[in-house]
Amino acid sequence: MTPMISSVGRFEQCYVVPIRMVVTGAVVSIGSEEEAKAEGMEAAGTVVMYPFQAISHLGPMVELAKLTHIHQPSISFVILITPAPVDTGSTKKYINNISGTTPFITFHILPTLSLPQDFYSDFIDLAFRIPELYCPVIQDTLVAISQKSSIKAVILDILSNAAFQVSTSLNLPTYYFGFIVNSFVGYEQRATDALNEDKCIPEGPTPPAYLVGPLIVDGGDQTDPNGCLKWLDSQPPKSVVFVCFGSMCVFNKEQLKEIAIGLERSEQRFLWVVRNPQWHSGVQELDLDAFPQGFLTRTQDKGLVVKNWAPQRAILSHESVGGFMFHCGWNSIFESLVEGVPMVAWPLYKEQKMNRAFIVEEIKVALAVEMSSNGFVTGEEVSEKVRRLMEGEEGTAVRERALEMSARANAAVAHGGSRGLEFQKLIQSWLH
Repeated sequence: MTPMISSVGRFEQCYVVPIRMVVTGAVVSIGSEEEAKAEGMEAAGTVVMYPFQAISHLGPMVELAKLTHIHQPSISFVILITPAPVDTGSTKKYINNISGTTPFITFHILPTLSLPQDFYSDFIDLAFRIPELYCPVIQDTLVAISQKSSIKAVILDILSNAAFQVSTSLNLPTYYFGFIVNSFVGYEQRATDALNEDKCIPEGPTPPAYLVGPLIVDGGDQTDPNGCLKWLDSQPPKSVVFVCFGSMCVFNKEQLKEIAIGLERSEQRFLWVVRNPQWHSGVQELDLDAFPQGFLTRTQDKGLVVKNWAPQRAILSHESVGGFMFHCGWNSIFESLVEGVPMVAWPLYKEQKMNRAFIVEEIKVALAVEMSSNGFVTGEEVSEKVRRLMEGEEGTAVRERALEMSARANAAVAHGGSRGLEFQKLIQSWLH
């Protein structure tokens, strides 16, 4: 018998879903479409999304909502936003842009909570403690939303899955429904085979996996205050290596100096985005003391150094860009692959070392930097890998592989491609 909880409203189906494989799933079933109609609710209902607070996690959730809406226009989306205790990227600007252009997506900003005295702005506290602290707020929010609309699914970022316990506190039956994966057919073939062949869960069947990628985050605001694109317009085709390490990267002065030394010694053209995150230093200006004396002057004919932000997607699609040195973030991998740009892999944290192994050893679209046990990379190593990517035989090989993977990725998103078919299966699972 389907349980009825009047104080909670109607949860038609609730997923809980993780992100690299973007999302996992849980389903909570309460009520029916007929009951929702009887109480004046929107029969098509609402999908609630709860991403981790970094923009690199929010973006794929938004793209998932956009693509789902294409296949099921009657579904609306509410995205829950946790106020970040640190500035992890241009989240506010991005939200404002999406809000003004995408009426079927509503952002619900959760209240700011007082953090414990022992809270640290490191990855562990950001990833695990904040979602736990917000569970009571998530519960109240879901109850409020369910009073107005039939909730078809709740999709959780893998770093927000502490909210999975909310269903228990509401006495709702919950089970894993499946995996929504930011990948595509023919990309992570061995992992896909393991999921499809029930090799992942020893004591039961593996939930279905929906390969709805590649989900490429819409660049939104493509303003270019630092003149990156204009500078690229003046460079030869495939001659520039783009150097960018994501929105949360913090390098010390010694490492920044080594990167500068390596780029200069490589004698290659480069576009380098240097971030000085606010939560680390309190300022957002370039610290010129971090560069070798005279570096900017000596490299002004071949290089451009910009602070904090650049339109990454537009840069990677520019014909002058021939390589990408980066932190092995999953979103950035797809942005580079779709454009056929080969990479130099420099992982920093989380799952990025696993990502490096995949793109270097499995699909062979990148060269890996060698680093010390504490993660330090010398200028000599930077120089060598940049030269090998841009000039060497290894670089030619990974460039060819990157173009092959680009063709596969673009075929997946084309009309009749695997992404559309996977979305149809996913949405049907919500509606039945």
